[in-house]
Amino acid sequence: MSETTPLYGAKRKRLALTMLQLSHGWHMRNPVHVRRDEIASVLSNAGASAAGHNQPEVFTLDVDSQYATFPGAQSEPATLPECMNWLSTRLAAVAAEFDLLTDPQHIAPTKTTGWCEELAALGRDAEFQALPVARRRAAARARALVDAVADPPVSELLQRSGLSPAATAPVLLQGLEDRADTMPFLRLYADALGERLVNRTRWEPNDLIDMLYLACAAAYLDPTVPRSISAHRTKFDSIMAASAAQSP
Repeated sequence: MSETTPLYGAKRKRLALTMLQLSHGWHMRNPVHVRRDEIASVLSNAGASAAGHNQPEVFTLDVDSQYATFPGAQSEPATLPECMNWLSTRLAAVAAEFDLLTDPQHIAPTKTTGWCEELAALGRDAEFQALPVARRRAAARARALVDAVADPPVSELLQRSGLSPAATAPVLLQGLEDRADTMPFLRLYADALGERLVNRTRWEPNDLIDMLYLACAAAYLDPTVPRSISAHRTKFDSIMAASAAQSP
């Protein structure tokens, strides 16, 4: 949605229509949540107290999962049959997104510059650039984990894991190197960060959003979408079957 803010009027409406027509209501969960779930999976594999964590599907029809923070308003008690309530909540969410995306008001994009400026300064630092390429890539992996741990829910997750601070860093770094793909999104994000730092790429304020969303999509799009569709189809079929069984 943030990518539509430079547009307004007819251009924004055409973009919104294209997005909704192609997506059919499907959307990617917010990368902040996906990153948090990957870290929880690594802690689970390490035998920490987060064991038993089940990572939700990344591409989903679930309402509001594309937002970094969920709306605080409580929903009204369901008065419709379960199958109709399931469908109506999703149709209402798509309608709300369409209304938001087609709002003709010109919205000035918000640019977060602190993250960008820090990495730009690191890229210009002569001492950092004098390090071997492998050391600079390792620094990028560490920076990717620092970005993740700065998220308060991730910090709380680490505190509940039972791992000491000294043990946490090796576990998470190993997760980035693990061939079992426990952290495919965070690994791609770290790789992109390392590539740009090594090549002294110019940093722009919107790079953080681009790297988070594109890395998450690249990590999960092909392998998970068929499974997501199957999971939602199974869920809908079970709801329909239960509704039919309750019908007189």
